[in-house]
Amino acid sequence: MICARAVDHRPAVAAQRREKMRARLVEAAVLVIAAKGMDHVVIEDVIAAAGVSRGTFYNHFPAVPDLMQAAKDALGNELLLMVLEETAAIADPADSCARALLLALATSAAYPLLARFSAQIGMHFLSPGNLVADLVPPLLIRGMEEGRFCRMSVPLALEALTMVFMSALRRQAQDAVLPASEVVAALLRLLGVAPDEAAALAAQPVEALRPAPDGLIARSDAVLRGAA
Repeated sequence: MICARAVDHRPAVAAQRREKMRARLVEAAVLVIAAKGMDHVVIEDVIAAAGVSRGTFYNHFPAVPDLMQAAKDALGNELLLMVLEETAAIADPADSCARALLLALATSAAYPLLARFSAQIGMHFLSPGNLVADLVPPLLIRGMEEGRFCRMSVPLALEALTMVFMSALRRQAQDAVLPASEVVAALLRLLGVAPDEAAALAAQPVEALRPAPDGLIARSDAVLRGAA
C-alpha cells in the first residue's frame, strides 16, 4: 500500500492570515480617513481602529503612505467591480467603455471619498494592488479587434485612460468639475471613436451606482457624512 505524503498546509494558512490582517488594516485606514481626514491620520489611529500593535502594522506596510495607497486601491477596486458588473451585458465595446466611465464618474461624485483619495494620494492608479491593469485591457483589446477602437499599444491606451480619469476625479475633489460627458467624449475620441458618435455615447444619462452596504465605499461614506 502506498501512503500519500502529508501535505503541509501551514504556508497557505499563514498566507491567508497575512492577507486577512492586511485587509483589516486597510479597512481601518479607510474608516479613520473618512472620520478624520487624510491629512490628520497617524499610525496610532490606524492600529487603534484595527486593534493591532505597531509591530503588526510594520509587518504589512513600511509607512502610512503605503497604507494610504492600499486603501485607495481597495476603494478603487470596489468601484471598478461594480461598474464592470453593471456594463457586462453591453456588447459594443465603445458603448461599454462610455457607460463604464460615466457610471464611475457619477458614483465618485456621489461618494466623495473616492475623489478625495485621488486628489491627495496622487495618480498611481496602476499600482500593483489595483485591478485596473487586469480587468480593463480585455475591453480595449476587444474594441481594437472589432474595429471600434484604433489599434495602439494597450498599455499606452490604458495609461491614457486612467490618467485622464484620475485627473477628472481630482477636479471633482477640488470642486473644479468638468462635465462628465466632455471627459468621456474626449476619452472615446482618444481611442478612435468618431467625434459625433463619441459625443452621443458620452451624452447617455446614468445614475450613480449604489454600493453594497457592507462594502468600504458605503461604510466610509456613512462615517464621512457622520463626521461632517
